[in-house]
Amino acid sequence: NDVTSVTFLRNGLVVGSASAAPYTTIISQVGDGLQEFIAQARDAQGFQVMSAPVSVTVNAPTGSGQVLREWWSDIGGTSVNSLTYHVNFPTQPTGSTLLTLFEVPSNVLNNYGSRLRGYVVPPETGAYVFWISGDDNCQLFLGSGPSPGTRALIASVSSSTESRQWDKFPTQRSAPITLTAGVPYYIEALHKEGKGSDHLAVGWQLPNGTLERPIPGMRMNPFVPTTVTAPEITLTSPSAQMSLTAPAEVTVSAETSDHDGQVTKVEFLHNGAVFATRTTPPWSVTRTGEPAGAATFCARATDQDGEVRNAISQTVVVLNANGTGAIKREWWTGIAGSTIASLTGAPGFPGTPSGGDFRSLFEAPSSWADNYGTRLSGYLVAPITGNYVFWISGDNHCQLWLSTDDSPAAQVLIAKVPGWTGNREWNKYAAQQSAPIMLTAGARYWIEALQKEGSGSDHVAVGWQLPGGTLERPIPGSRLMPPTISVASFPVGWSVRKAR
Repeated sequence: NDVTSVTFLRNGLVVGSASAAPYTTIISQVGDGLQEFIAQARDAQGFQVMSAPVSVTVNAPTGSGQVLREWWSDIGGTSVNSLTYHVNFPTQPTGSTLLTLFEVPSNVLNNYGSRLRGYVVPPETGAYVFWISGDDNCQLFLGSGPSPGTRALIASVSSSTESRQWDKFPTQRSAPITLTAGVPYYIEALHKEGKGSDHLAVGWQLPNGTLERPIPGMRMNPFVPTTVTAPEITLTSPSAQMSLTAPAEVTVSAETSDHDGQVTKVEFLHNGAVFATRTTPPWSVTRTGEPAGAATFCARATDQDGEVRNAISQTVVVLNANGTGAIKREWWTGIAGSTIASLTGAPGFPGTPSGGDFRSLFEAPSSWADNYGTRLSGYLVAPITGNYVFWISGDNHCQLWLSTDDSPAAQVLIAKVPGWTGNREWNKYAAQQSAPIMLTAGARYWIEALQKEGSGSDHVAVGWQLPGGTLERPIPGSRLMPPTISVASFPVGWSVRKAR
């Protein structure tokens, strides 16, 4: 009799059938491992016969075994924004290497940022869950396919975890994401380290429940930079010459271009956080109600290839009606030693700092970098007439200078930290406190604080006691005035870090 149908079985389960020659079927999404196939023929009378089993070993799809790591050194701060809005990111990394595990080495450096990117290749179709761990801040992105332009944030570390500590924060774990076997998906991890321990790792759970934490190299292909170019973007507003009074209205505008495509999105940032997004030109947005103090604005362009470029940011000083609101901060990096003499005797001091910004409080950031020096300078405006007492705290050595008027030439040393103190520790040394100093209400007095950091913790803050006994420690921006009411004294871009 003629054969009327053939049924195909894999591992004892029916996976297909055919009723006409040639008797074939196609089985998609075959899992990895040993597979046994059998064909069962049936004729018109209902008689059946089984073929001999055929065993086939199916290997899971794998990558080349590597993921690309790039890093940018000498960047202060702990947030991912400190990396992504740095003037050298993303096109000028300090170095790069290929890793065979989705994990960076631990405890390698301070004050740097990393980007790991490549393609993850799922071994089977189904729902995957991802994790990220790291110190200090980390973000994990995944594309809907191989294009970087489809990436979306799926997990993050907002503070810090221990090495391979996967469950400290709920945000470390992604929602289940359905992936197709053998398809490469773009994946990217960003990592920002301040000081102390540093590490980063990414893991996942396969649909069958297997945990691979970190993801092994056999699941990865490295990202290979192409000739695709990032867009160009320039801030046209605000300008360095602006003079603003609180509550201020600030218009942030940018010009863009792209040599091999078009800009599809511009994000506008205020002090490192996105506050507005535009997907079509004109690339402009207005922010209202800006309070007194220092505010940094930036814009970031993304093109159709997912390439990103940051504009050089601009810092605006917004003053109160009485002209106060901020103090200028400058820093000099790459200077060894912990004494003030190490700073004042260094090449580049005082005329060519490594960078600068403005602070709305008489205090510099903590745990910012190693082997650097800081100067905070500007004018102090006394609210009432009477005797004032000043304090300075910091790590390592610090000095506080005050003029008898608004001239820096008349300044004298009034307090100092001869060793180091804890953060805002005002009474460790007698030298931290000044003698009572008579000031006149409404008068401007030049004030200057110097700080030199070697390694370890670092910070500096200045406080005072008003004649009525009120303590303001640190001194608020409402008592402070920068050397000029614009930021024209700073080269554009110093609010993030001068490129080297």
